[in-house]
Amino acid sequence: MKPSLARVGVLLNADNPATGPEFAAMETTAKSLNLKLLPFGLRTPSELVSAFESMEQAHVEAVETGDDPLSIGNVGAIVVLAARGRLITIGPQEVPRAGGTVSYGVDLVAR
Repeated sequence: MKPSLARVGVLLNADNPATGPEFAAMETTAKSLNLKLLPFGLRTPSELVSAFESMEQAHVEAVETGDDPLSIGNVGAIVVLAARGRLITIGPQEVPRAGGTVSYGVDLVAR
């Protein structure tokens, strides 16, 4: 991970009721790492471009995407937009498979 990383944009499905508690848990951990998380809510894939424009204005250095179906279903577009903005991409296994930077979590399918 980038040693000077300080601001991380978090793509959130605004219609998913789990989003609030998940983001709160993420913030707790982020504070202990001196990271500032900035939420960017989405309801449809058509909002991705404007979310990334907002991230650029907020000077984020990385983007985290969860395992919500909205994010996973659009992971290719997310990785492309992040690359254009020179952002580190963090997320489930689908992120690096689509060309993103790093993944977290468990591989449930033994290979």
